[in-house]
Amino acid sequence: MNKQYIGKIIDSDFDETSNLVEFDDNIRVKGLKEHFYKDINWLDTTYFKHVKSKINKNGEYDGYKDISTFLRIRCAYLDDLFFSMKKNGYVKNKIIGNNVPSQDGRFNRYDSSLEPLVIIGSNGHIFLKTGVHRVTIAKIIGIKKIPVNV
Repeated sequence: MNKQYIGKIIDSDFDETSNLVEFDDNIRVKGLKEHFYKDINWLDTTYFKHVKSKINKNGEYDGYKDISTFLRIRCAYLDDLFFSMKKNGYVKNKIIGNNVPSQDGRFNRYDSSLEPLVIIGSNGHIFLKTGVHRVTIAKIIGIKKIPVNV
C-alpha cells in the first residue's frame, strides 16, 4: 500500500458489500487455519489449491509462475513466520522489515515497514486491507493485540 493514503479520508465505494469478503471466508485465512490449526499439509489446503488454480488459469499468482516455487518459497516463509511469532510474539515490521520473499509479488506492492493496514468504512466498520497472513497467524497463536496502520 502506498504511504500517501495512510491517514487520509478517501471517497470510495470499497466498503460496499459486493466488494467485501468476511475475514474467516478469506481463502488465505482458511488455508492458514487448515495448515496451522488442523495440521493439514500445505498441498491439501484451500489456499494452496486456490493458488494452484490461479497459476494454471493466469500463468502466475502474486509473482509466482509455478506452484512448486510457491510451495518452496511462500509456504516455507509462512511456516517460518508462524514459528517466529510463536517463539517471539508479534515483532513490528519496522524492526524485522517484513522479510517477504523477493519472488513474492507483494514484495513490490507494499511498504515492508508498515504494519497490517486497516481501513475504516463509511459505517464505522473496520476492514483489513493488508497483513492477512500476519493477522491470521497472530490470531491462531492467541496474540490479542498487534499494531496496525490506518
